[in-house]
Amino acid sequence: MLRKFVFSVFILGTLLVSISVFAQEEMAPTDEISNEDEANILLDSSQKEITSIGEVSDPGILPDSPLYFLKTWKRNIQLFFAFTPEKKAELELKFANEDVLVIQKLTEKGKYNIAEKLSEKYQKRIQKATEKLEQAKKRGKDVEALTEKLKENHLRQQDVLTRVLDKAPEQAKDGLLNAIENSGKGLENAIEKIQGKEKLEQFRERLNLQIENAGEDTQLQIRERLELKERQNQIENKGKEILEQIRSKTKNGQE
Repeated sequence: MLRKFVFSVFILGTLLVSISVFAQEEMAPTDEISNEDEANILLDSSQKEITSIGEVSDPGILPDSPLYFLKTWKRNIQLFFAFTPEKKAELELKFANEDVLVIQKLTEKGKYNIAEKLSEKYQKRIQKATEKLEQAKKRGKDVEALTEKLKENHLRQQDVLTRVLDKAPEQAKDGLLNAIENSGKGLENAIEKIQGKEKLEQFRERLNLQIENAGEDTQLQIRERLELKERQNQIENKGKEILEQIRSKTKNGQE
Protein backbone atom coordinates (compact mmCIF):
# COMPACT_ATOMS: atom_id res chain seq x y z
CA MET A 1 0.00 0.00 0.00
CA LEU A 2 2.77 2.42 0.98
CA ARG A 3 4.74 1.51 -2.15
CA LYS A 4 1.71 2.29 -4.35
CA PHE A 5 1.23 5.63 -2.58
CA VAL A 6 4.87 6.67 -3.03
CA PHE A 7 4.77 5.55 -6.68
CA SER A 8 1.58 7.57 -7.28
CA VAL A 9 3.12 10.67 -5.69
CA PHE A 10 6.25 10.22 -7.83
CA ILE A 11 4.20 9.95 -11.03
CA LEU A 12 2.12 13.00 -10.04
CA GLY A 13 5.27 14.96 -9.24
CA THR A 14 6.86 14.09 -12.59
CA LEU A 15 3.67 15.09 -14.40
CA LEU A 16 3.44 18.41 -12.55
CA VAL A 17 7.07 19.27 -13.26
CA SER A 18 6.54 18.52 -16.96
CA ILE A 19 3.37 20.62 -17.10
CA SER A 20 5.08 23.44 -15.19
CA VAL A 21 8.01 23.51 -17.63
CA PHE A 22 5.61 23.41 -20.57
CA ALA A 23 3.56 26.25 -19.08
CA GLN A 24 6.66 28.41 -18.63
CA GLU A 25 7.77 27.69 -22.20
CA GLU A 26 4.31 28.60 -23.48
CA MET A 27 4.42 31.92 -21.63
CA ALA A 28 7.98 32.74 -22.72
CA PRO A 29 8.38 35.56 -25.25
CA THR A 30 8.66 34.68 -28.94
CA ASP A 31 10.92 36.17 -31.59
CA GLU A 32 8.04 38.27 -32.95
CA ILE A 33 8.18 41.90 -31.82
CA SER A 34 4.85 43.57 -31.06
CA ASN A 35 4.23 47.29 -30.68
CA GLU A 36 4.47 46.87 -26.91
CA ASP A 37 7.82 45.08 -27.28
CA GLU A 38 9.15 47.89 -29.45
CA ALA A 39 8.16 50.40 -26.79
CA ASN A 40 9.84 48.33 -24.11
CA ILE A 41 13.07 48.21 -26.08
CA LEU A 42 13.19 51.98 -25.90
CA LEU A 43 12.97 51.97 -22.10
CA ASP A 44 16.02 52.79 -20.07
CA SER A 45 17.82 49.55 -19.22
CA SER A 46 17.81 50.50 -15.53
CA GLN A 47 14.02 50.10 -15.56
CA LYS A 48 14.31 46.52 -16.78
CA GLU A 49 16.67 45.10 -14.21
CA ILE A 50 17.53 41.43 -14.49
CA THR A 51 18.42 40.07 -11.10
CA SER A 52 19.09 36.75 -9.43
CA ILE A 53 19.27 35.51 -5.87
CA GLY A 54 21.48 32.57 -5.04
CA GLU A 55 20.88 29.90 -7.67
CA VAL A 56 17.52 31.38 -8.72
CA SER A 57 17.32 33.63 -11.76
CA ASP A 58 13.87 32.63 -13.06
CA PRO A 59 11.02 32.96 -10.53
CA GLY A 60 8.75 30.76 -12.64
CA ILE A 61 4.97 31.07 -12.84
CA LEU A 62 3.55 34.22 -11.24
CA PRO A 63 0.58 34.24 -8.83
CA ASP A 64 -1.56 36.15 -11.35
CA SER A 65 -1.39 33.15 -13.71
CA PRO A 66 -4.22 30.54 -13.75
CA LEU A 67 -1.46 27.90 -13.74
CA TYR A 68 0.09 29.08 -10.47
CA PHE A 69 -1.45 26.15 -8.58
CA LEU A 70 0.99 23.87 -10.44
CA LYS A 71 3.89 25.71 -8.83
CA THR A 72 2.33 25.28 -5.38
CA TRP A 73 1.81 21.54 -5.95
CA LYS A 74 5.36 21.14 -7.20
CA ARG A 75 6.77 22.89 -4.11
CA ASN A 76 4.69 20.74 -1.76
CA ILE A 77 5.87 17.55 -3.44
CA GLN A 78 9.50 18.67 -3.25
CA LEU A 79 9.12 19.39 0.47
CA PHE A 80 7.41 16.01 0.98
CA PHE A 81 10.46 14.21 -0.40
CA ALA A 82 12.98 16.34 1.54
CA PHE A 83 13.58 14.04 4.50
CA THR A 84 16.11 16.07 6.52
CA PRO A 85 15.90 19.53 8.11
CA GLU A 86 18.88 20.64 6.00
CA LYS A 87 17.13 19.69 2.73
CA LYS A 88 13.91 21.39 3.83
CA ALA A 89 15.85 24.54 4.79
CA GLU A 90 17.51 24.57 1.35
CA LEU A 91 14.14 24.28 -0.38
CA GLU A 92 12.43 26.92 1.76
CA LEU A 93 15.32 29.28 1.02
CA LYS A 94 15.04 28.57 -2.71
CA PHE A 95 11.30 29.27 -2.62
CA ALA A 96 11.92 32.49 -0.67
CA ASN A 97 14.41 33.59 -3.35
CA GLU A 98 11.82 32.89 -6.04
CA ASP A 99 9.14 34.79 -4.11
CA VAL A 100 11.30 37.91 -3.81
CA LEU A 101 11.89 37.94 -7.57
CA VAL A 102 8.15 37.45 -8.08
CA ILE A 103 7.40 40.37 -5.74
CA GLN A 104 9.68 42.49 -7.90
CA LYS A 105 7.87 41.45 -11.10
CA LEU A 106 4.41 41.92 -9.61
CA THR A 107 5.30 45.40 -8.37
CA GLU A 108 6.61 46.32 -11.83
CA LYS A 109 3.30 45.10 -13.29
CA GLY A 110 1.28 47.15 -10.79
CA LYS A 111 -0.14 44.04 -9.04
CA TYR A 112 0.39 45.55 -5.59
CA ASN A 113 -2.25 43.57 -3.66
CA ILE A 114 -0.88 40.23 -4.90
CA ALA A 115 2.66 41.40 -4.16
CA GLU A 116 1.67 42.31 -0.58
CA LYS A 117 0.12 38.87 0.03
CA LEU A 118 3.22 37.19 -1.36
CA SER A 119 5.39 39.37 0.90
CA GLU A 120 3.67 37.75 3.88
CA LYS A 121 4.34 34.26 2.48
CA TYR A 122 7.97 35.20 1.84
CA GLN A 123 8.42 36.12 5.51
CA LYS A 124 7.06 32.70 6.51
CA ARG A 125 9.42 30.97 4.07
CA ILE A 126 12.45 32.59 5.68
CA GLN A 127 11.14 31.72 9.13
CA LYS A 128 10.67 28.08 8.13
CA ALA A 129 14.15 27.93 6.59
CA THR A 130 15.58 29.31 9.83
CA GLU A 131 13.60 26.85 11.95
CA LYS A 132 14.89 23.91 9.90
CA LEU A 133 18.43 25.29 10.20
CA GLU A 134 18.12 25.32 13.99
CA GLN A 135 16.63 21.81 13.98
CA ALA A 136 19.62 20.53 12.02
CA LYS A 137 21.96 22.22 14.50
CA LYS A 138 20.18 20.55 17.43
CA ARG A 139 20.67 17.17 15.73
CA GLY A 140 24.40 17.75 15.74
CA LYS A 141 24.77 18.53 12.02
CA ASP A 142 27.45 20.87 10.72
CA VAL A 143 25.33 23.81 9.54
CA GLU A 144 28.08 26.42 9.05
CA ALA A 145 27.86 26.35 5.24
CA LEU A 146 24.05 26.39 5.32
CA THR A 147 24.07 29.33 7.76
CA GLU A 148 26.37 31.28 5.45
CA LYS A 149 24.14 30.47 2.49
CA LEU A 150 21.06 31.76 4.33
CA LYS A 151 22.92 34.94 5.28
CA GLU A 152 24.18 35.65 1.75
CA ASN A 153 20.83 34.89 0.13
CA HIS A 154 18.94 36.96 2.70
CA LEU A 155 21.23 39.93 2.10
CA ARG A 156 20.47 39.62 -1.60
CA GLN A 157 16.74 39.34 -0.90
CA GLN A 158 16.85 42.51 1.18
CA ASP A 159 18.83 44.26 -1.55
CA VAL A 160 16.17 43.42 -4.15
CA LEU A 161 13.29 44.41 -1.84
CA THR A 162 15.00 47.70 -0.97
CA ARG A 163 15.47 48.58 -4.63
CA VAL A 164 11.85 47.64 -5.37
CA LEU A 165 10.74 49.81 -2.43
CA ASP A 166 12.80 52.69 -3.82
CA LYS A 167 10.69 52.70 -7.00
CA ALA A 168 7.33 51.52 -5.62
CA PRO A 169 4.31 53.84 -5.31
CA GLU A 170 3.00 54.67 -1.86
CA GLN A 171 0.22 52.05 -1.88
CA ALA A 172 2.76 49.25 -2.41
CA LYS A 173 5.26 50.26 0.27
CA ASP A 174 3.65 48.89 3.43
CA GLY A 175 3.92 45.24 2.40
CA LEU A 176 7.51 45.71 1.25
CA LEU A 177 8.47 47.46 4.49
CA ASN A 178 6.90 44.63 6.51
CA ALA A 179 8.93 42.08 4.55
CA ILE A 180 12.17 44.02 5.04
CA GLU A 181 11.44 44.58 8.73
CA ASN A 182 10.23 41.14 9.83
CA SER A 183 11.88 38.55 7.61
CA GLY A 184 15.32 38.63 9.25
CA LYS A 185 14.36 38.51 12.93
CA GLY A 186 14.50 34.73 13.33
CA LEU A 187 17.60 34.50 11.17
CA GLU A 188 19.47 37.02 13.32
CA ASN A 189 18.65 34.98 16.44
CA ALA A 190 19.89 31.83 14.69
CA ILE A 191 23.12 33.52 13.58
CA GLU A 192 23.84 34.58 17.17
CA LYS A 193 23.16 31.07 18.49
CA ILE A 194 25.18 29.26 15.82
CA GLN A 195 27.99 31.69 14.99
CA GLY A 196 28.10 34.11 17.90
CA LYS A 197 27.49 37.80 18.49
CA GLU A 198 30.47 39.01 16.45
CA LYS A 199 29.18 37.33 13.28
CA LEU A 200 25.73 38.76 13.96
CA GLU A 201 27.13 42.31 14.21
CA GLN A 202 29.00 41.82 10.93
CA PHE A 203 25.77 40.65 9.29
CA ARG A 204 23.90 43.70 10.59
CA GLU A 205 26.63 46.02 9.32
CA ARG A 206 26.24 44.59 5.83
CA LEU A 207 22.48 45.08 6.01
CA ASN A 208 23.00 48.72 7.02
CA LEU A 209 25.37 49.30 4.12
CA GLN A 210 22.69 48.04 1.73
CA ILE A 211 20.14 50.44 3.19
CA GLU A 212 22.57 53.32 2.67
CA ASN A 213 22.56 52.59 -1.07
CA ALA A 214 18.83 53.35 -1.25
CA GLY A 215 17.26 56.75 -1.79
CA GLU A 216 16.91 59.14 1.16
CA ASP A 217 13.15 58.63 1.57
CA THR A 218 13.52 54.86 1.42
CA GLN A 219 16.37 54.91 3.94
CA LEU A 220 14.26 56.98 6.33
CA GLN A 221 11.25 54.65 6.01
CA ILE A 222 13.31 51.51 6.60
CA ARG A 223 15.27 52.95 9.53
CA GLU A 224 12.07 54.20 11.21
CA ARG A 225 10.61 50.69 10.97
CA LEU A 226 13.79 49.04 12.24
CA GLU A 227 14.17 51.49 15.11
CA LEU A 228 10.56 50.91 16.12
CA LYS A 229 11.15 47.16 16.03
CA GLU A 230 14.28 47.56 18.16
CA ARG A 231 12.35 49.58 20.77
CA GLN A 232 9.60 46.95 20.79
CA ASN A 233 12.20 44.21 21.29
CA GLN A 234 13.75 46.12 24.18
CA ILE A 235 10.35 46.58 25.84
CA GLU A 236 9.58 42.89 25.28
CA ASN A 237 12.91 41.78 26.75
CA LYS A 238 12.50 44.13 29.73
CA GLY A 239 9.04 42.71 30.34
CA LYS A 240 10.46 39.18 30.31
CA GLU A 241 13.14 40.17 32.81
CA ILE A 242 10.56 41.70 35.18
CA LEU A 243 8.33 38.64 34.85
CA GLU A 244 11.26 36.35 35.59
CA GLN A 245 12.16 38.41 38.67
CA ILE A 246 8.57 38.20 39.93
CA ARG A 247 8.53 34.44 39.40
CA SER A 248 11.86 34.07 41.19
CA LYS A 249 10.68 36.15 44.18
CA THR A 250 7.40 34.23 44.33
CA LYS A 251 9.26 30.91 44.26
CA ASN A 252 11.68 32.03 47.00
CA GLY A 253 8.76 33.26 49.10
CA GLN A 254 7.03 29.91 48.84
CA GLU A 255 10.19 28.13 49.94
